[in-house]
Amino acid sequence: MVYSLYDYFGFAFESQASIGKKSFSKLGLGKVVDSIIPNTDAFSKLRIQTIVGSMKTTLRERWQEVVEEIQRSSLPNIYLLTVDNDISDKKIAQMREHNIVLVVLDSVKRSKKLSTCHNVIDFEYYFSNSIPDVLNYWEQHI
Repeated sequence: MVYSLYDYFGFAFESQASIGKKSFSKLGLGKVVDSIIPNTDAFSKLRIQTIVGSMKTTLRERWQEVVEEIQRSSLPNIYLLTVDNDISDKKIAQMREHNIVLVVLDSVKRSKKLSTCHNVIDFEYYFSNSIPDVLNYWEQHI
């Protein structure tokens, strides 16, 4: 569904499936990474000006795979997209410590415990601000 939204908005991106595991391995990335915005070429030039994304329907304990990926590949941060609505304060704090930007439904972001968490954004902000900011950088620096 997220890839369909990327396509709908005309956002440049590459998915692990479209690039292949070999290219992701060459970049030092593992199976936890689902997409790179705008592309792997930009990632290899200046990874801090890209969005590396991972998608998990529910977080449970699997979100810790993302922490391992950040540490293993020296990513500056990673965006973790989820539709999970049961996210503990402890998980949010741990994600913040590991530079994970959590992308959640608006109703989850507006909850009392998450509304002031700066490492938690909603999908609307992700699609209307985060992605366009990265894409605008590359448009200006090509």
